[in-house]
Amino acid sequence: MIINTLKLKPLSFLTIAIVIAISTSSLLFFFKLTKADLSPPNVVLILADDFGFEILGVNGSESYQTPNLDQLAREGLRFTHVFAQPSCTPSRVKLMTGRYNHRNYVRFGKLPEGEYTIANFFKAAGYSTVISGKWQLGLWDQDPKESMSKVGFDHYRLWQYTEKYGKKKERGRYHDPLIEEDGQQAKKRINQFGPEIFTDYIIDKINEIHKMGDKFFVYYPMVLTHSPFWPTPHDPEYRLRSQRTPGDEYRGVPERYFASNVAYLDHLIGRILSALDDLSIREDTLIIFTSDNGTDKLIRSKWQGTLW
Repeated sequence: MIINTLKLKPLSFLTIAIVIAISTSSLLFFFKLTKADLSPPNVVLILADDFGFEILGVNGSESYQTPNLDQLAREGLRFTHVFAQPSCTPSRVKLMTGRYNHRNYVRFGKLPEGEYTIANFFKAAGYSTVISGKWQLGLWDQDPKESMSKVGFDHYRLWQYTEKYGKKKERGRYHDPLIEEDGQQAKKRINQFGPEIFTDYIIDKINEIHKMGDKFFVYYPMVLTHSPFWPTPHDPEYRLRSQRTPGDEYRGVPERYFASNVAYLDHLIGRILSALDDLSIREDTLIIFTSDNGTDKLIRSKWQGTLW
């Protein structure tokens, strides 16, 4: 856990509530808050998927490159003695509600109906709210847009949101993902890489909301670095689905592309940071990075001189 900040300012009640809610589920946590006055900050909350403590260079990793996250950690506050659940949904329910799982966890893939979420708090405080990435917490209403509105989000682009569109084999997160967006039925994004699609949406919404003069709360539950560990667009082996040949499935040693998946996650976070810099609002923005649980058990990493 890292709180990244250049100038610490007195924390408002809302900001304190954010820290309390998020810290109940954090494995890693970075904050960046950089404005000296008392105006409410924009907030970008990033949740990595299956991303362990040992992955970050600032934590002693010898296997991966995470320059953007390492810089956030060095410039900000780090929380290193916090814990996440070993499974993703329990952590996500706690992150959304700030409540321990014995109070409101019901089953995998489900946020109980009626829970007041962190997005609801931001919405009530006058923020425009955005979510993009992996949801995996089910529906509260038959209307996907209405259901997302009930949990506090004005805008969404999501993978694994509803279960009624597409066959299971078509629900991959990385290549040609099946995505639902702002009340529209799922559409396959042909020859597109899922993590880029979600990041593009976040950057577009940050620009759009800032242009309107509003404050934003962005929740980015990333699909990286969960298995399968496919090549990314930065790898020479990367192929669009339409370019693949039979048997071109990138199988074999699980960690073969895990390092490049980590590097690509860091690259995407760098894109968001650059977007904030381009708008000159980096110092008005609280940037939070955490993870739902540890690294996939198939991955072995060098950490502080040992194989982890």
